[in-house]
Amino acid sequence: MLFLTRFARLTATAALLSVIGCTSTSSTELGSSKQDATRSVLPDGKPRDGGGASGERPQTAEKWVVTLGDSFISGEGTRWAGNTTGPASPVDVGGDMAYFDARGMERQAGCHRVTLADGFLGRGLRHKNLACSGASTVSTGKGSAFKPGLDFYDGGDGDIGQAIALQRFARSHQVTDVVVSVGGNNFGFASVVTRCISAFVTTVGARPSYCKDDPQVTGQFDPESAALIGREISQALRRTVTAMRKAGYRSNDYNIVVQNYPSPLPPGPLLRYRETLAERYTRGGCPVYDQDATWAHSTALPVINGAVLAGVEQMGRRNVVLLDVSAALDGHRLCEIGVTQVGLDGLRSWRQPDAVERLEWVNRLYLAVEPWRVEESWHPNYWGAAAIHSCMRQAIQAPPIPGPCAQ
Repeated sequence: MLFLTRFARLTATAALLSVIGCTSTSSTELGSSKQDATRSVLPDGKPRDGGGASGERPQTAEKWVVTLGDSFISGEGTRWAGNTTGPASPVDVGGDMAYFDARGMERQAGCHRVTLADGFLGRGLRHKNLACSGASTVSTGKGSAFKPGLDFYDGGDGDIGQAIALQRFARSHQVTDVVVSVGGNNFGFASVVTRCISAFVTTVGARPSYCKDDPQVTGQFDPESAALIGREISQALRRTVTAMRKAGYRSNDYNIVVQNYPSPLPPGPLLRYRETLAERYTRGGCPVYDQDATWAHSTALPVINGAVLAGVEQMGRRNVVLLDVSAALDGHRLCEIGVTQVGLDGLRSWRQPDAVERLEWVNRLYLAVEPWRVEESWHPNYWGAAAIHSCMRQAIQAPPIPGPCAQ
């Protein structure tokens, strides 16, 4: 059972500061996004250009869609098809090998990449996933902590940025579309989520402390930060264009589809659990106050998505378009009224015919309880990812994109 004593819950929550959800772009405190885009800790201190001259793009029978970016497109959390406070097997879709993208292993440990089946995104289309859970617009860290960003970083030890990986792949494979999700980690998403959870766990039942009133949280979403991150996203997209040009592509040979972010939680009035540890933490896995949930949904998320839109608009290119998935999970968000968990209300397994309509599409908060992983928390699960991939398929098959994609 997913049950911990109050002391254990407090201790585990404190340990989440740098690991829950998406990984932060650096180990600095909130506010680091106001630094320069090359702030990441790299062996030589800055991204490197991948080099290579432009040439003819490949003409192959197989056509490919490449995904770049962070955990909201890599497949993080999609091992699970619903939440439960019981055993894992009734919600386990992928098993221990869910994130393996090489023979018996991950090519890049911790990236948690999932490859879509051939033809899922359109007839004759195959999928190459270069995204990485925890990635931001630039590469960060090194060794086991390396996270490839959308840049041309080459550490000389096999660690490369996603732009150079795209360039190399596109040289030998005909790429028709590049789908990107990036920017959330530039806002310090992980630290913001953790501070909101900590505020609830440490003050619920006493005098509430709201993260929406925490200047270290709200400072991440001020106009200066949002404008800077919009420019960082635009720079990452320009590097993506450069990678395709160096692989021999012209702008009318491919499209770049940039998806924004869905809301994992509904606003406070739509949360179905009472504001107690037993209800909202242990049973629901959504330990935040109503006021903070509303702030995240109605203030923080629009700022993040506004920066994504600004990054796309700053490109000024017809082949770079926005895919609005902000409402794709509505009605099935974590702890939302009207949906349920496996083990409740007659649902015994994710395989039941009506499971997709009745279950949450976002993973609950996971602590150190195997086989769940902390980083899978508050990410779209199997059903949520399927909804977003359906939006992606529509954008690829029938551009231009008409408007917000909703289920």
